[in-house]
Amino acid sequence: MSHTPTGEGRKVVYVRVRDNAGLVSRPLSATIGLVTIGDIGEGVILTVPVIPAGFAAKVDFTSESTWITGVTITAASDVSGVLVWGEQETFEEARNEGEIETLPPGIVYLYLWDIETNLESTSIALVRLEFKIDREWINLNKIDEQTIKMYRFKDGWMELPTTLVRSDDKYFYYEAVSPGFSIFTAVGERRTIKPVPPVVPLAEPTWQFGYFSMLAIAGGLAGFAIIYALTGPSKYFALLRKIEKAVVKPKERLVGEPEAELPTAKEAVKMDMAKLKQLKQITQKGRKTERKKPKKADGKKSKAPVKGRKQGRKR
Repeated sequence: MSHTPTGEGRKVVYVRVRDNAGLVSRPLSATIGLVTIGDIGEGVILTVPVIPAGFAAKVDFTSESTWITGVTITAASDVSGVLVWGEQETFEEARNEGEIETLPPGIVYLYLWDIETNLESTSIALVRLEFKIDREWINLNKIDEQTIKMYRFKDGWMELPTTLVRSDDKYFYYEAVSPGFSIFTAVGERRTIKPVPPVVPLAEPTWQFGYFSMLAIAGGLAGFAIIYALTGPSKYFALLRKIEKAVVKPKERLVGEPEAELPTAKEAVKMDMAKLKQLKQITQKGRKTERKKPKKADGKKSKAPVKGRKQGRKR
């Protein structure tokens, strides 16, 4: 058994069920709202029975094949018998009817959407618009889908907060928030192509310069090694090394005897000065020894044989 209620507005439906044994259940009830969809010229009108204050009701335009798919109204006060009328039109049609004269800046979508209602503006807290943009139109016009914004015409065009919600193979789906109803359209911007910085080719290595540089360094090192090997370290350098080792040689410490205390800073300075003085004396002594020439060895001169003497010989 079926029953279709008539009229618009809020309806209360009561249901009772009887089983095969003839037993009847207690009545159940539910409250529903009837919405009538009809055509007014080229537009579409939808009704909402009741919207309590602070609550929202959605009017669905999906079946109408328009680029605006839904309108959600948040009521500022209790309202009933809400009518929402919408018409999709081109800019030329809207201009011929005297509704608008100019378009917002940017690349404007193919259609405008004129939405009106029987509610006072003070009864509307917020309007949320759901719409879709053809992917083919975006690709054809090289539009950046992230730049799509909805505009509302009310004493001039005003940009509305717009969010990209999702996408599929055919459309990009958006949501926009508006303080009320009026004429709406969507606007996008072209994709910006970031300039690619030119690639500067790297200079080829100058093998000739590098080869001769390495050859010069190798030759210098080899010459230094030969000179050092021929001359050897100076005897003064060797002498200074011996004195340094003797000065810094640690003293032997006998087992069982306490270790001598470390000198104070003043004593350490005096000891260093004495060592430097001793080193200077040894250096000066070595220089004096080098300057003195060695004496010739004394030897007796052998007497030359006297001429005229004849040495006798044994017979």
